[in-house]
Amino acid sequence: IDQVVLVSENYRNHPRLKMKGDAVRVIANGIGTVDSPHGTLDPVIVDFCRGGETLAAVGRLSPEKNFSFLIRTLHLLHERGYPFRILFLGEGREKNQLENLGRELGLEHNLFFAGFRPEARHYLPLTKALVLSSLTEGLPMVVLEAMIAGTPVVSTPVGGIPEVLEHGRLGKLYPLNDVEALADILVALRKDNESLWRMVETAGAVVRKKFSSAAMATAYNEVYVRIA
Repeated sequence: IDQVVLVSENYRNHPRLKMKGDAVRVIANGIGTVDSPHGTLDPVIVDFCRGGETLAAVGRLSPEKNFSFLIRTLHLLHERGYPFRILFLGEGREKNQLENLGRELGLEHNLFFAGFRPEARHYLPLTKALVLSSLTEGLPMVVLEAMIAGTPVVSTPVGGIPEVLEHGRLGKLYPLNDVEALADILVALRKDNESLWRMVETAGAVVRKKFSSAAMATAYNEVYVRIA
């Protein structure tokens, strides 16, 4: 192998990575920063999002995404008098388990499992925040998509996410499985204040500059030229 490319700096210390020096380079994932036409959004999803303060959870319905934790946090928020709801965009083997948990906690009308949607990014502006509860990640594209969309990102500090969010400057980070910490952040986000507006505006500008598909392509091209 002539070159290993990592999507975030934290992988440099991965125990299975034996190569060092110039043979290892970090190239962050990039996305298109000019939005493309997306047709008509599903009116059922739109109506759900407009029916209350909605959080977006995007990804596979699988254990590493830890979505059951989000449902338990939602239950705590309802007990405190904050009737948030969650839009799940994704498919996976935990769907039935998550639906059952929602029913057990009396939250079934506040959860919407919309399945996989290739146009998921276009629903993000309808939500209060993108919330990630993941136990492990690389550099999720949906985080970049939310930043471009002007949607606040709230996440666990895993994978390359802290780097992208500049350790809390461009989004909110909370400890793994800390229900109280996440609930406190979400309650605070209900207030559309000037600092929140500045955070999402700066986040979008940073993605356009550092995490565009053009910047990613340029970096990969440099690798190809160097090792050719």
